[in-house]
Amino acid sequence: MGGFEPTRAKLTEFGFESFPSVKTLLTFSSEEDFDFYSPIMQNHQKNSAGNKKIMNYMKKRFLLPKDFKKQVILSQITQAEAIEYGVEHWRRKRNNFHCMGALYWQLNDCWPVASWSSLDYYSRWKALHYFAKRFFAPYFPSLKDGKKSAEFWVTNDYKKAIKGVLSWEIYDSKGKLINSESQKLEANPLSSTKIAEFKTKSAYFVTYSLEKLQNSSQKDKKESIFNGYRILGKPKYFKGENPEISFAIKEIEEGLKYEIRYSMLITSKKLALYVFIESDNVDFIASDNYFALSPDKSREIIIRIKDTKSRDIRDKFLSSLKVFSLYNLN
Repeated sequence: MGGFEPTRAKLTEFGFESFPSVKTLLTFSSEEDFDFYSPIMQNHQKNSAGNKKIMNYMKKRFLLPKDFKKQVILSQITQAEAIEYGVEHWRRKRNNFHCMGALYWQLNDCWPVASWSSLDYYSRWKALHYFAKRFFAPYFPSLKDGKKSAEFWVTNDYKKAIKGVLSWEIYDSKGKLINSESQKLEANPLSSTKIAEFKTKSAYFVTYSLEKLQNSSQKDKKESIFNGYRILGKPKYFKGENPEISFAIKEIEEGLKYEIRYSMLITSKKLALYVFIESDNVDFIASDNYFALSPDKSREIIIRIKDTKSRDIRDKFLSSLKVFSLYNLN
């Protein structure tokens, strides 16, 4: 992906495929069929070159695990990054009405299948849907990577200027911090603005956050509104240590009749890439997923479970809850 620059040709639709969750795959197959090229997986793929294309792109960026379930997750991360790359590029073209946005193909599925969707047939969120929640934010930062340098941009789709602070950390491929900076900014209304630039000499991992400044009588108050990350290079070259992720979880008592909510505090001792929450038994929606954690940092994630008919839904969820990262997919 690095150095790619889309042409000026008109583009009516774009997308990239991935597999749905394993829970969805098990509705039409068994574990004996768990292979990209098994007859039933090929039958549930109506792009004749689809599964091969997904596999080829995964191999270009990641160390391919032998476990099929891990391959499914990597297919979703590959899809999410591909669409993120395109949408961020077009949103940076916002000035002078050059490009007013982007719509990816596609939102959902009409049957359980490997496809371009970000929601599968059972409305389960793929990694892309979590990425889309970030890259479609009306006020957000993005990182444009080139061959010798990278640029931070901030896009503001609101009708008023917004003051903020952009902060970032740059790590090498072994997870060592090599630079940390922050910069105040003012994003003009309905615009995209280049904020900063830095040289790139090798594979880097960059985490960044955007805060909104709110004036008070004494000093500026900061409101954290965005956390993002980008690998400059290929994830297969990052030989990070075990990030030693831990989490604490508690139920939020809000008196909601048809929904259970939990608060998860996820902490990582070392740099953690593509941190994701999953449950083999229970469907849920997280406030964020497939994110990054810097060393000794924590994130609070809100979990929503809508299926409250089962009496033991809480036990099923808590007993099957897992938090993984790229380290667990190698």
